[in-house]
Amino acid sequence: MDIRRILSSTVYQIFPRTFTKEGTLKAAEKHLPEIKQLGVDIVYLCPFMTEDDGDDKFFWSERQKNCGLENPKNPYRISDYFGVDPEYGTKEDLHDFVNSVHKLGMKILFDLVYYHCGPNAVFIKEHPDFIRRGKDGNALVGEWKFPQLNYENPNLREYLYSNMEYFMNEFHVDGFRCDVGDLCPPDFWYEGFKRCRKINPDAVFLNEGMPMKHSGFDIYYGFFWAAKLKQVIRAEIPVSELVNEYRHREQKFGDCLVLRDLDNHDYANDSGDTRCDTYPGHDGVEAAFALNAFIRGIFFVYNGNEIADTHPHSIFYNRFHNSKGDMTVDWANKDSDAAKRRREVITKLISLRHELPAVALGNVEFGDCTDVLEFRRKCGEQHLYCVFNLSKEPKCVETKLPECSPCIISKGAKLGENGKLELSDWGYAVYEV
Repeated sequence: MDIRRILSSTVYQIFPRTFTKEGTLKAAEKHLPEIKQLGVDIVYLCPFMTEDDGDDKFFWSERQKNCGLENPKNPYRISDYFGVDPEYGTKEDLHDFVNSVHKLGMKILFDLVYYHCGPNAVFIKEHPDFIRRGKDGNALVGEWKFPQLNYENPNLREYLYSNMEYFMNEFHVDGFRCDVGDLCPPDFWYEGFKRCRKINPDAVFLNEGMPMKHSGFDIYYGFFWAAKLKQVIRAEIPVSELVNEYRHREQKFGDCLVLRDLDNHDYANDSGDTRCDTYPGHDGVEAAFALNAFIRGIFFVYNGNEIADTHPHSIFYNRFHNSKGDMTVDWANKDSDAAKRRREVITKLISLRHELPAVALGNVEFGDCTDVLEFRRKCGEQHLYCVFNLSKEPKCVETKLPECSPCIISKGAKLGENGKLELSDWGYAVYEV
């Protein structure tokens, strides 16, 4: 695996239900050229597999019951791992979607949900021991009330390995994002990824969870970074706590590759009407995205972030269960001033990540970070100075920088005499010095 290429990459998440009003693979495919125009390297497609439509609410998650949409089908409660749910289209549609991603020069990750399955999964009747059971013979359910898969059964493991290999061989997928991957045994993943890499040596594996030794994952992410970053831009904690979070993870996990997100399908689902572009607003989110692009890690964009989308999203919304109104990306807003600005900024950030080696390979050396987040990144002869005002109060920073042009700078920010950098609210700047 080319570490620099991976570390300079940008991942774009597509959640089909919220990405378009139609909620289909065909509708999503039409937007792929726009994603490529941003400079995205990897498309991460959320589950499209056949969903369990059982209406026994014992097997519904609390979020599913509380959302009020009464949709029994949950993309993370799967009935047939080898199927494509008709809600999204057909296997031919999936082939077309993947082919279009590849023709545009991007990679694609499918989303694997192997911690649990639907209570009516197609394999349970023939293989009742594929799920964990209590002494009474009933299914043991996990945190989200779905039956847990039984990894003590080697035949279950082989079934899932064959599912991975099916996606690699049939659809030529470039890797997988693995839902709550650290709730599955690391040796399971290690063997599965080993088999996948025999098919595609450059395959990429992303864990939603903490790094696991001897698992084979390339990248991990949890809710720790984005949660702290949201608290900072909402003035709930000082910026120093975000720095402490970064240092803690670096000390604990060292060289593990981490994905830097601000928004994703879980956050959007749980935020309701208070998504980040609503509170603290577009400028605050722009500053947070700029930070995520320049701090060590892999840059992440959730569908609609590039147009500063403020619509509420729900993972349980679809065109058949829409009693709470439209909960999809507001593409009608794509020509607004905020959307144009956001696309311009994200495109520039992605371009700089590709161009500047220090973004991928440079260590992070923090400055004072009392009022602003300030750090330097160095790789060979390249030296970047990065500063972010993650607040709505203007700041002035003594940088001692000589007069020079920025790689990127926010509205209202300027480098004055004697190296004084004036930052407006949510101001930021990156210089190569």
